[in-house]
Amino acid sequence: MGQYFEYRQQWNIVNYVQLFVFSVSLVLTMVLMGARKTQLTYYKGNTKVAFILVYEILQVAGAILGLVFMHLSKFNSTIYIICYVFDSAAIGFLIQVVYSGFEMIHAISGSDLKISAESRLLSTLLLAGMATYTAGSSILSNGNADTSYLLMKIGGFLFLAVTVLIFLSLVRLKTQSSNASVLLFLTIVFVIVQIIYSLIVSFHKAMISTDQSTKFISKDVENNPKYLLYFGDYKYYLFMSLMMSICSTFTLVFSFFAMTNFEVPAKEDELSMASQAV
Repeated sequence: MGQYFEYRQQWNIVNYVQLFVFSVSLVLTMVLMGARKTQLTYYKGNTKVAFILVYEILQVAGAILGLVFMHLSKFNSTIYIICYVFDSAAIGFLIQVVYSGFEMIHAISGSDLKISAESRLLSTLLLAGMATYTAGSSILSNGNADTSYLLMKIGGFLFLAVTVLIFLSLVRLKTQSSNASVLLFLTIVFVIVQIIYSLIVSFHKAMISTDQSTKFISKDVENNPKYLLYFGDYKYYLFMSLMMSICSTFTLVFSFFAMTNFEVPAKEDELSMASQAV
């Protein structure tokens, strides 16, 4: 199957980099959770940080499957689609982590800003985005090009809407000068670039067709756009998706580290001590 990969070696390197970096970040996140266990428990943040672990695991699994796919002698549509599904699900979990960071900053800052209704709206939009984008990704090889890419577009725009709303909510907290908030703002920028990349992919339709008797990939791939995962130009994925994922992961981890840099107060009326960390 190697004759259909113009950048086979480069894609392998990309997968190895993804596997290594997210394995390291996975360990780093677990160390953070252990080091800040008391602070996270105080603000019920253990579950929020755990979403980072899910995101990192999806990235590690996606890299492993990508390496497996690249070394197959015959095209396996199932593995290829799972790579896409993992990628789309990962974006959804990443956005959830960003919102969890906002909730932590809101709690620690002691702000009287009401976010319960807003939280329900964002959660609903995010779930809808994950469902539609993942559904679109999962039928890429079923010949339903229009349906597949329509769902991916809807999911991408829902992701974008949620991310922008989180940005506006963070602005309303008026804690922009804190280290945690600055890191979260940076993360949002990185996430938006990833979402733009996913939208670009959905607007440049490409279908992978195979000979059902041999399972070899069709030569139609030669006419597919350069944004296609593994069959396209690796540089688009590398700089608009992977690098942004790496940057957003580490800014999120350090953001949680910054916002939990306080001594747990002995009494509820001492919450102002914690607000100094945000």
